[in-house]
Amino acid sequence: MRRKRVSRVDCELLESRCMLSATPHPKPAPSFPTVTGYFTGSMSPAGGAPANVLLTVTSQKAGAFAGLALESGNVNAPFTGTVNKKDAVRLTFTGSSPKFVTKVTGTLAGEVLTGKFVTITGHARTTGTISETRLLAGIFNTTGNVLVVQNPPTNLQTASWENDTQIPAFVEQQNFTLPQSINLDITAAGTSPGTTDANLSPSQIAAGTAVNSYWLHFDAVGAPGVNSAVECSGSITLAEPIVGLIVLSDSLNATNAVLGIPGDLYPNGTQYGLELDPAGGGTSDKITLSPDRHTLTVDFRTSNSSDNLRILTLAP
Repeated sequence: MRRKRVSRVDCELLESRCMLSATPHPKPAPSFPTVTGYFTGSMSPAGGAPANVLLTVTSQKAGAFAGLALESGNVNAPFTGTVNKKDAVRLTFTGSSPKFVTKVTGTLAGEVLTGKFVTITGHARTTGTISETRLLAGIFNTTGNVLVVQNPPTNLQTASWENDTQIPAFVEQQNFTLPQSINLDITAAGTSPGTTDANLSPSQIAAGTAVNSYWLHFDAVGAPGVNSAVECSGSITLAEPIVGLIVLSDSLNATNAVLGIPGDLYPNGTQYGLELDPAGGGTSDKITLSPDRHTLTVDFRTSNSSDNLRILTLAP
């Protein structure tokens, strides 16, 4: 039998193929979980009342990150932290006093951070648990009586969610594409009411626009008379610029079915929007949209009906 002669080129090709087949393909290295964003929830000390806490993670490099914690709307504490490739998280909060420190050990599972904390203040030691859920649409900060609520009740009608000292704020929709155009009552920075009128600046957002929607609610306990109206104030700062406000009862009625939380009961009628009376007094409300359009400051006065408004930003 005549043998086929194997050339030098054939040997080199065969050798290179063997080398390739024997060389293992490296697996991509696992990446660090992303921690940046806004987390809302609570820290619950053992035997004590839980405190509402907003965590804002502003920067992350590999597994190290940093941010700011806002407790119950008025106490700020910077923090640093680490996350490993198995989702284990460690946080360290520092206060104005060098004797105060809080350390958290937990786990990030998707959008939920849970774990345990230890707070040391001088010789005192407090332990507890933490539970925080990331908001895809960012509430950066609140002040005064405005308080972020992660899970609002399903009934938002007047007399169903009463509190004399809190203005709950919560996310209705995130990255929501409008199925129809939406009318806005206020789109310009400034204070409403003005000196002579309500200082409205109406406009419209077109169908097909992706938005985030937020709701603010204030309902005094019981039904105090107009001369005994309850006042509550504060501010909310959002990560994205505010594109417009819906503050009048008719406008809120028209957008509840589109922007509201599906299945929730919203107020319906003529008395639950804002009263923007330039003369002030009574139950007249006042709101100010900052020049950079990120912060809304509110001063609500209500008696026998709730005050409500809807904030819209463009989804990032």
